Amino acid sequence: MDNVDRVRNDLASFNLNDEIAGPSDSPLRLAESAAAVTHHPEVLSPYNPGDQTDVAPVFSRPFPIEGAEQIIVEPVSVPLAAADDDNSTEGSSLIPQISPQSALNPDVDDESIFTSAPSAVAVTRLPPCYASLKLAPVALFFGLAVGIAGPIVTELVKLRVCEKEYAFQNDTCQNLNDGHHRKENDLVVSTAAHYSFLLSLTASLPSILFAVFTGSWSDHFGRKLPMMIPFCGMVLSGILLIVFAYVPTHPLVLLVFPFVSASLGGWIIASAAIYSYLGDYSSPATLAIDIAVFDGILNLASNIGSIVGGVLYGQYGFPYPMILYSGLLTLIIVYMGIAVSDRRVLVREFNRHSFARLFTTKNVKENYEMLTKERIGRTKRHIWLLLFSAVIGLICAVGTGAIQQLFFETAPLNWSTKQYTIFSAMTGIVTGLVVMATVPLLKQFFHFADTTVGIVGITSAIFALIALSATTKIFMAVAYAAIGALSSLQFVSLRSLLTNLVDENERGKMMSVIASFQAVFPLLGTLIFTSVFSASVSWWSGFAFALAAMIMLSALAAYCYIDVDRRQAVYGPESNLRQRKSN
Repeated sequence: MDNVDRVRNDLASFNLNDEIAGPSDSPLRLAESAAAVTHHPEVLSPYNPGDQTDVAPVFSRPFPIEGAEQIIVEPVSVPLAAADDDNSTEGSSLIPQISPQSALNPDVDDESIFTSAPSAVAVTRLPPCYASLKLAPVALFFGLAVGIAGPIVTELVKLRVCEKEYAFQNDTCQNLNDGHHRKENDLVVSTAAHYSFLLSLTASLPSILFAVFTGSWSDHFGRKLPMMIPFCGMVLSGILLIVFAYVPTHPLVLLVFPFVSASLGGWIIASAAIYSYLGDYSSPATLAIDIAVFDGILNLASNIGSIVGGVLYGQYGFPYPMILYSGLLTLIIVYMGIAVSDRRVLVREFNRHSFARLFTTKNVKENYEMLTKERIGRTKRHIWLLLFSAVIGLICAVGTGAIQQLFFETAPLNWSTKQYTIFSAMTGIVTGLVVMATVPLLKQFFHFADTTVGIVGITSAIFALIALSATTKIFMAVAYAAIGALSSLQFVSLRSLLTNLVDENERGKMMSVIASFQAVFPLLGTLIFTSVFSASVSWWSGFAFALAAMIMLSALAAYCYIDVDRRQAVYGPESNLRQRKSN
């Protein structure tokens, strides 16, 4: 292990403020260090080298060491004292990442040298579900806040449409659902649906722009700020909603509150940073479990919040639920500021100029390079197929969700709004519990690969859509909910796979791509399936769900191909090492 100790000592004493040694010294020294690391990858691996399922390759591609100009040193962090210390804390013994250009050329721009570095603590030494439990309060508070605000915002839009768009009497507007104003209610609901779509569009467009830049930025400067800042915008939007609840305004004025939230990133950017954070604190073998626990808590809380919001609105009207909404989001900001630590730490060059690096073409270029770079075997093809599956899944899941209430409230079921609300909330709560219980079971006891977990989720979604398309009785609706309880596993698998298929310093960029998809394709899915439902409701109200099931078959085929292809030896945990030795 003499060479290993030498690597540690060399890198620990490496001073980036000093001029790098001349060409006759530094390339040779780097070559010898790289050669030592090739035979002892545990020096640089952030994972436990004893667990073959968690070993991450130190270098993204093999390199022969015939000359210094061929050396490729990928951005890594070296565990110095922490490698042998179980009591080490996160963020200790950190060194800056070193790019090959900056290591061999002292004239390179400092920006390529000073970036964020992973923590020295091996993730396999952390307690089970450490990452998801660390962010559990965020999932709980945000889920409750969204659940509370959802029905309140809908009712506020309906009230303002009734008062300002149609100028109905106040008594009529306050009692639209009493059964005596059915004609007025139909007019208001139809128009309010258009305004609701505009609210969604306003909340999405700015976030799409931010997603192009923030993913790469978070890979360099950490996840904490991209997680916290969007919640500040949400608090401001909550304050605006409180004002709008007291001050009668035209429905178009309500577009201000989603714009304020989206102008600071909104949930789209916050979620990208959160899932990147989960990837930073999880090993490849446990990431799907952490995502499932976080998603399960979020799902549970949002459905409980919708029930709480409905009760509060019925008892106290608009202001009090909105105050609770803003208070919960404020708690998230306080909790993150105190309890959440960045594994990809902010290094010493982070200053007032670092924010100026957010909107640069370099961030866009890095996103493009992440999607187009060559990887081991057919990994690049697998990534693109997973992105295709994400598009299909988002369009079908959100699109069918947008018409589900309409389906249950029309013939032959003819449910009331109250019946559907109770059914939807209970289904969401059960689904959240099932996801949190099933993924650890599949991963830990049955040793399912992430691709297999995704296949289970997509299959569940397809059969549930088929069952829903034929639903005419209450017991059939219950059967649909039971069959589709595992459908959200497709998104758990998707995030886990895409995080693990890219390099550690590309997680933020990949999650920002998914965030962009979350902003764009749900809107497209809503447009497609509301149009299909309107055209087919007279002859088969469930046709849109059958169509979605057929479309989902393409995502299932993609997952099956990836699952079979990645069973080849080239994608095994030691494939990179074997390739390096063979060269």
